Amino acid sequence: MSTKRKTYSAEFKAKVVLEVLEAEQTINEIASKYELLPTNVKNWKKMFLENMSLAFDKSTVVKEYKAELEIVKKEKDLIAKKLGETIVEKEFLEGKLESLVSPKGRKTLVDSKHTLSINKQCKLLHIAKSTLYYEPVKKFSSKEDIKFLNNLNEIHSEFPYYGTRRLVTALVNKGFKVGRKLVKTAMEYIGIKALYPKHKTTQAHKEHYKYKYLLKEFKNDKNQVIIDTPNNPNNSIPN
Repeated sequence: MSTKRKTYSAEFKAKVVLEVLEAEQTINEIASKYELLPTNVKNWKKMFLENMSLAFDKSTVVKEYKAELEIVKKEKDLIAKKLGETIVEKEFLEGKLESLVSPKGRKTLVDSKHTLSINKQCKLLHIAKSTLYYEPVKKFSSKEDIKFLNNLNEIHSEFPYYGTRRLVTALVNKGFKVGRKLVKTAMEYIGIKALYPKHKTTQAHKEHYKYKYLLKEFKNDKNQVIIDTPNNPNNSIPN
């Protein structure tokens, strides 16, 4: 069975050494008195004598202590500077990686055999862990789906102005059980759109002159319209 090593305080060691220096008892007697090994008592005495000068010259101890502190401070500042540079470089590389590589591409960079955990790698690559294991469902891959897409394309080719409502009706008449949502998804999948008039989105240029619409309030018997424009000196267009 192992025994726990006994430790002694500095005050206790100093007390024993002072008794040895008084020379009233031998080292063996003092060691026996305190249940110590004579070798330990001799080592404590030797250590005390080697460092006793420090009691009269505290400035040396303080100077050495300050020198050690200065060395530690310089090492700490150097480590902090290096750490700051590493963080800046890391953020720079992460930004470039995020802008150059898509999330799908960054997903392939994850290495399950690396010492870094999967969570840490996903955090460094700026991707969600859920996307790492996500596999998109393949749409319209069965024979029935292909048949459905072919019929949808044929109906659209014959009636390109049909919207999802009419396409659903036409497909149901052909025996397909579909809804507007599925038809819309299928149209996006094969890249077709219904042809119909779109809202006018053209906007007038701010620097172009905008003519007033005068026909709305025109009540003159003469068949002419007054044009208010600085480039027309006559300010009228005759019939």
